[in-house]
Amino acid sequence: AVIFTSGTTGAPNGVQVTNGNLINLFTNSPGDLGIAPGTRVGQVLNIAFDMAMWEILGTLVNGGTLVIRGSDIAATAEQVDVLIATPSIIGTLSSSRCPARTVVVAGERCPQALADEWAQDHRFLNSCGPTEITIINTLVEHVVGRSLTIGTPVPGTSVYVLDSDLQPVPPGEIGEMWVGGAGVTLGYIGDPELTAQRYLPDPFSADGGRMFRTRDVGRWTSQGE
Repeated sequence: AVIFTSGTTGAPNGVQVTNGNLINLFTNSPGDLGIAPGTRVGQVLNIAFDMAMWEILGTLVNGGTLVIRGSDIAATAEQVDVLIATPSIIGTLSSSRCPARTVVVAGERCPQALADEWAQDHRFLNSCGPTEITIINTLVEHVVGRSLTIGTPVPGTSVYVLDSDLQPVPPGEIGEMWVGGAGVTLGYIGDPELTAQRYLPDPFSADGGRMFRTRDVGRWTSQGE
């Protein structure tokens, strides 16, 4: 698959995403979101957005039923079991009118108050990640009252918080987030120079894989999130 990543400048031809990249996210818990035959999943996002692939392909791979919205997102949200969206979209919906057992957000910073509201009566997942590592690379099931984080690496992937010398920083210290493992895509189509800048050999992996520079800053909490 080829997915354009709006967060990256200088890569107009998009990112090469393999079947293996996608399968790693869609078929392992918690990235499979509990989707199974009979599960109704909302297709509410613009199909040009990489998270829409989580809705569409994640549903089809696991045998669920895709509920395609019309002009009214709220009407679709009120008839599905799984809802994938941005915090901005979730913020326009009524949590009490949404029967979804699982609600997952990504693409933007999620406000703590929004997470607390939805986590009261739903399984609410906060996630984060750029297209280059296959939609998301971290995920957490939020518990009301806990400080909201972006969670831990999805299965098959690793997250490193590194200093400018590409050495891990201690928990609590801020560094730059790099991602390794099964979610790392092949690179930018037609741009080997940019690919070489952002995709480097993973010195922390024994399998000869690569790691991707997200250019996001973060820190590990004492809980390992």
